[in-house]
Amino acid sequence: MNFEKTLNMVGVAGVIASLLFVGLEIQQSHVIALSTQQQARAHKAIDMIVGFLEAEQDYDAIMRNEELLEDNQFQMARRNFYQGAFYFAENDFNQYQNGLLTDADFEGKVRNVLEYLLGQCDLRPIVDYRSRFFPEEFLELVESIETPCD
Repeated sequence: MNFEKTLNMVGVAGVIASLLFVGLEIQQSHVIALSTQQQARAHKAIDMIVGFLEAEQDYDAIMRNEELLEDNQFQMARRNFYQGAFYFAENDFNQYQNGLLTDADFEGKVRNVLEYLLGQCDLRPIVDYRSRFFPEEFLELVESIETPCD
């Protein structure tokens, strides 16, 4: 009888362990699915920016509802690139938050890119406008970076 109780206990423990494992797998799948959705949104936004560039239109000026002071193709492409780079940085930050990017990758891909972007002082009005759309944690990171523009 004692042997049967022990076997039942081992069986119950095995079932509980299996359920815990399945729960962890579901949680991990959920995080990956959320990150995949964020990445898809970032790629769609970048595709839209590229479409404006191919049509020789200034996505940034259109998005911010501003008239361009100069009609310079290089400046337009530069602003459009800047917009796209922030989508990439925000997406990489999301990947990092969800544990899908290492600390080293975070430093190299996110922090260093943001330091470069935020150092483009003439383009700061773009990030000032876009910051209202950033998730709170990403905004805190952006605001924590010191730049020559400050």
